[in-house]
Amino acid sequence: MSLTYRALQGDLNFQAEFQEPAFELLRDPIGVQRQLFTRLSRHGVRLVDVRLDRGNGSLGDHSFLCYLFNFAVSVRVGLGGMEIICFDLARVDTNKLGESGVDALGAIKEHAPSVSFKAYTLSVGLHGKLDECPAQEFLSKYAANVPGGLGPRIGNGAVFYYGASASRLMTSVTLDLSASITDGLFVRTQVVWDASKVGIETIPQLSDSHVKEVLGHLDLVTGQELRQP
Repeated sequence: MSLTYRALQGDLNFQAEFQEPAFELLRDPIGVQRQLFTRLSRHGVRLVDVRLDRGNGSLGDHSFLCYLFNFAVSVRVGLGGMEIICFDLARVDTNKLGESGVDALGAIKEHAPSVSFKAYTLSVGLHGKLDECPAQEFLSKYAANVPGGLGPRIGNGAVFYYGASASRLMTSVTLDLSASITDGLFVRTQVVWDASKVGIETIPQLSDSHVKEVLGHLDLVTGQELRQP
């Protein structure tokens, strides 16, 4: 029987890895920033939200940085790829988050058409409540044989790893007690897609479907969604 899982907090990290270092981005840094600003301005990005970050001065630390949705999301483009981080999913409309990610990837492709992607990695962590049973009871079926003699047991968790399947190169799922929600369940899934098999515009729907698929295989159905602004 499926249990209702109400996700109350969450974070997201998305990485798009280039096939090889995109040194051409250094030829016209103003052009890169112009493309990012142009594509992301419809999501509320202002001039003060876009900057060139040279870090420690090395090529590996050189990046273009944008902040979106009142600093709830950062987009960083380096010579090795792009990283999008949402620090609090409850503060961002997930549809708008997906659209902004597609626009950011499109900005790089438009500025440097020769740039190609090797892999896309998505990591989503959710903290939520189960309506039908305590989180520890739910976790016990995945970690039943807990070593004794180390003190009173206060919790348990599990991590599962999966190999390549269709466009996925690997998948992992982590289950644990939530560190931020009392009696809550923490679920994190990470998936790596082969970029040659995934279109940029399909990533938002693919990401949403993956999270729902993982929860479904855990016999969880989403109840109350993350709060939207």
